[in-house]
Amino acid sequence: MVARVVCLFMCGCLKMKKFVASALRARNFIVLAGIDIARQNEEVLVENEQTLNFIQVDYRTFDFYQEMAYKI
Repeated sequence: MVARVVCLFMCGCLKMKKFVASALRARNFIVLAGIDIARQNEEVLVENEQTLNFIQVDYRTFDFYQEMAYKI
């Protein structure tokens, strides 16, 4: 009985370690992917172009939220 409980406890610990390790690997991959040079249609983008392509402001939505912020 005790051996079975210990075995179940160890299996649970191993599953938790495996989950944490995979989460850390995923996070590290995302961080490293963000550092890599961005490419669009096989052309290397400089940092300013990357920022402009990533942040495309919809000014109608921006104005709407700005008005809502002033009303608060």
